[in-house]
Amino acid sequence: AKLLDGGTSGPAIVPGKPAESDFHALLVTDDERRMPPRDKGTAVPAAQAATIARWIAGGAKLDPGLDPTADL
Repeated sequence: AKLLDGGTSGPAIVPGKPAESDFHALLVTDDERRMPPRDKGTAVPAAQAATIARWIAGGAKLDPGLDPTADL
């Protein structure tokens, strides 16, 4: 739920549109501002970023039984 709510700049994820989702953009960028931050670890591997892109493209749906309000 927190990912879909987003922050001050709007939604972090636009279901169905990974290219318009800030969350995905931060995972695949080479820019200084990225996730995880450079001082917190290495970049997300391309295969994992692609999995997240497919999840967003598929509507960013939660698996049945998961609590969308659970702590990340």
